[in-house]
Amino acid sequence: MTKNKVFLGFTTLLTAIIGITWQPIKHSITGEPAFYEKPETSSVFPAFYDPEDSLHDLSYQLKIHPDLPIFHFRVLRDTASRVRTILVSKGPKSKVLQTIQAGLGESPYSKADYFKGVDANFDGYTDISLLDWWGVTGNKGYSFWLFNPTVSEFVYSPEFSELANPVFDKEQKLITTFSKANKYIYTSSTYRLVADKPYLIREEKQDQMEGGHHYIKTIKIRKGKVMQDSLKVITRN
Repeated sequence: MTKNKVFLGFTTLLTAIIGITWQPIKHSITGEPAFYEKPETSSVFPAFYDPEDSLHDLSYQLKIHPDLPIFHFRVLRDTASRVRTILVSKGPKSKVLQTIQAGLGESPYSKADYFKGVDANFDGYTDISLLDWWGVTGNKGYSFWLFNPTVSEFVYSPEFSELANPVFDKEQKLITTFSKANKYIYTSSTYRLVADKPYLIREEKQDQMEGGHHYIKTIKIRKGKVMQDSLKVITRN
């Protein structure tokens, strides 16, 4: 993993918790969500090679908004296929409108789909993301640039870039994340937007307790400005 943005610690043995319930271990997460929804009008078209691209560069077309022309992205990569720069224009032969400095610390894994478009902040404009880090258990993190229609540029968002495996629900305007260390140790979070930034409203976390035979699941719900425990369950393996 290039960057570890997921903190999964082991919880020490709890000997006196009021309201503990005992039950056979049963994982409540039935499957990992796909990274992105399928936008109806905003999507990244398959990559194609432009005659002016070098051997390692790729070009993409992205529809930002129905009222805007299709944007073109020339992704410049080094000899190890690591993305270094993204050139943004409104046509394959038009002048560059924006240069985005971005970089992967190491070469992406085989067949990695590392450049994507999604309306991350639900404002009707498609934003862009670049694969930033990944792990053997399927955890992934992305750098996000949100489209600003006022200046017609993509602006880096550190808040969105902290999300692990984000899924965007445009109907409910919610963002969910999911990361795991193994089958039983995981964190699942739900966010809503406040001031155009992800704001945590629910968190479900399961950790392994000392000794390795028990797991503790904690669910926290936001009440006002505080995240409060709504459930603590200890299960046996």
